[in-house]
Formats: sequence, C-alpha cells, structure tokens
Amino acid sequence: MNLIVKAYEVSNGTYGYPRVKAYILREYGWRINHKCIYRLMKQMNLQAKIR
Repeated sequence: MNLIVKAYEVSNGTYGYPRVKAYILREYGWRINHKCIYRLMKQMNLQAKIR
C-alpha cells in the first residue's frame, strides 16, 4: 500500500490505477494485478485528477 501512495504522490495525484501499476512495475519490478491496485486505491480514497 505504501508503494501505491508513493506513486500517487510522485505524480501529484494525476495517476490512476493503470499508471500506478506501470510505475510500480517500472521502478520496483513488481507485478501487481490492476484489480488489486484499483481496490486499494478506492479504499484509501485516492482518485486521479481529471483534466
């Protein structure tokens, strides 16, 4: 969960779950299911900013 928050903060809140997933894979090499990231972001009330 800390990785999700970190990825969200690095992007200044502009990353949604697909980009958070890509960030974690790129930076840490961890493969995480997008549904899991979506569910955790929803529980933490993290939502991407809409342009």
